[in-house]
Amino acid sequence: MKFRNKVSLVLIKWSAAFLFPIAFVSYFIGGYDLTDPSDLRSLNKGFCFFVAFSTFYIIEELKKYVLIKDDHVYFNLFKFKKIKFMKNTSFGIRYEDIIGIESNFLPFWGLYSIKINAKNLPEKIKISFCFRKHKKLYVEIIKRAKAVNPDVYIDSKLEEYLEKRGLLE
Repeated sequence: MKFRNKVSLVLIKWSAAFLFPIAFVSYFIGGYDLTDPSDLRSLNKGFCFFVAFSTFYIIEELKKYVLIKDDHVYFNLFKFKKIKFMKNTSFGIRYEDIIGIESNFLPFWGLYSIKINAKNLPEKIKISFCFRKHKKLYVEIIKRAKAVNPDVYIDSKLEEYLEKRGLLE
């Protein structure tokens, strides 16, 4: 099963990451004279820069997915914060290598994300609610990890939350 990012949430993240800061800065800087050619050139350069970088961001986020297979989970285009270049990597984790699964809850929101801790990884992998059918994704990973390794640590809040919704049996 392949779980991709939701397009609507990618656009919301994009607007929070690019549009709001640019609008905020341009509001406080202001002072552009739209009849002055030099101001128009600088605005055009800024707009082209903005379009180029935001296009890369949107394409990168839309290509991100999690693939559930019989013997492992495959993560496409995920980042590790501890790696200095913030380069996207694609990798697979076998279910027997999963050490633990922790959950992040936000007040008034509920389940925000899970973090998977596995052997031979520099840090925990965060899977947020931005994926389509994210709760089903969480349940599939938990079920398959428990089937291979019954001693895997699963956050008790996470299990309780999923059992209340009838997703985890």
